[in-house]
Amino acid sequence: MRRYLAVLLLVGCFFIIEGYSQEETTVQQSAYDEVYYSTKSGDNYFDDIRVALDKVASGGTVYIEKQLDLTKRLVIEKPVHIKFLSPEYIKAPQNISIFYLSPSRKIQSFSVEGMQLKGVGITGIDGWAEKIAVKNSNFENCIPIKMNDVWGDYRADFINCTFINSDLSVNPSKCTLELGLYDSHFSASTQNPKYILLKNNTLYAEGNTFHRMTILVELNGTAVGAFSKNTFTGNDGRITISGNAKGLLFRKNNFLKVMTPMIKNGTGDTLDFKENWWGNRKGPKPGTMEGKVDSSRWALFDNFSRFAEDPYTLEDLREACARIEDVWKGDSWLYDLDENEEIDLLDVFMILRMIR
Repeated sequence: MRRYLAVLLLVGCFFIIEGYSQEETTVQQSAYDEVYYSTKSGDNYFDDIRVALDKVASGGTVYIEKQLDLTKRLVIEKPVHIKFLSPEYIKAPQNISIFYLSPSRKIQSFSVEGMQLKGVGITGIDGWAEKIAVKNSNFENCIPIKMNDVWGDYRADFINCTFINSDLSVNPSKCTLELGLYDSHFSASTQNPKYILLKNNTLYAEGNTFHRMTILVELNGTAVGAFSKNTFTGNDGRITISGNAKGLLFRKNNFLKVMTPMIKNGTGDTLDFKENWWGNRKGPKPGTMEGKVDSSRWALFDNFSRFAEDPYTLEDLREACARIEDVWKGDSWLYDLDENEEIDLLDVFMILRMIR
């Protein structure tokens, strides 16, 4: 009798273990590295975006092949990459967040590519992950991202994006967030300029265009910032700095058609605005700065090939002579020179006076 019971117990355990194994295998097979939100059919094709997000594996990619039409936000609870293949704008009601990153899960990464979003009160991304990347996306009359009350070491990058009439606000609780703005376009076509509010961040902005944008930067604690190779245009755009300005640099930027005062320093530190091009060889116009701002050694050309106060060298003389020899071959070389030529007669005279 005891042997009979033992055999039954062993057989029962086998079926239980086998059942768990089959269930585990089924779960693993239902998670795909790539899934599609699409009208097409297939094992990893779904016409419900929430099912697609559920079926994608951690760290996988969801391809959006048709227009996204939402009535409620999409909750993200794992690392995932969203790539829009449809050029259509997302349909969503006001005061909704398209992607809500769950604060109960420590999401390692979240990235979006090709997102098209517009609509007053609509937010693209709400929440945070250890790494957020937004690429090749367009935002119009909306809120691209809400990233407030962040605690921990995080990074967010916007690469090759367009922001039209959209306020950008990144305001973490501590100075542990790195924010990168690269090769993007920010512009305001409405009557009032739009704002970029950047607080408590370590900032990197390179290759961007800011048109009629008011940039508010507040750096506290150990946060630093670097703006380089950006273009600022529009008669009513401003840059206002508060907090700690010791680690903030504005170098090799183009400031074109700016209003006065364009730069306001509300800190006790001196802002570093050296080596920038101000649209002319004479540097920033009077009244452009308010507060302590060092704009010395400005660029003499928009390609930053020479800066004010730079000494001329013998090599410069050789280049000047070669340049004049080239233009001399023309019939009207003297009249063809304009004030923005890389070398002119005044430059040559200065070289001859300084090099003996």
